[in-house]
Amino acid sequence: MGRRADRRDHRAVDQHGLVGVYRLQWRLYRRHPWLAELLSVTRPPLVPEAMAHSEWTLQALDELGLPPPERTRAALALPALVRGLALGAAGELRAERETRMRTAQWWSVVDAEVSSLLGSGRLPRLAEVEQAAVVDDVDGVFDHALTTYLDGLSQTHPSGV
Repeated sequence: MGRRADRRDHRAVDQHGLVGVYRLQWRLYRRHPWLAELLSVTRPPLVPEAMAHSEWTLQALDELGLPPPERTRAALALPALVRGLALGAAGELRAERETRMRTAQWWSVVDAEVSSLLGSGRLPRLAEVEQAAVVDDVDGVFDHALTTYLDGLSQTHPSGV
């Protein structure tokens, strides 16, 4: 019993460590949107400062008790998740520059077309989504994605975490 409780406590600390690593990456991408376009997850820069993120991730995943193949997949999936969201955010910034319209303004311009499409009944689930609210909250989407991935990882390996 004591050993199981120790593992659970350890998991919470480790998971927060992973959250910290990927929140740091997210902040870097948000501060420097061009960075996501330059970095590759599978061919990362061979620079000690950049490689430290991978080392921190692998250490935290090792401490969670993940087997090596799963640890490797997770160590690739986590930065890919963050980078993918960052590329989407960078694309939005680019669209704002090119159109000279903020997201909310763009939604106002296309409102009639969106209402027509969503009011047709062909896309009932999409019609339920509050489009502009979701798009404007890219940081909230990041938090949700990271938390959901880490929670899923914990559920997939309950004996190791």
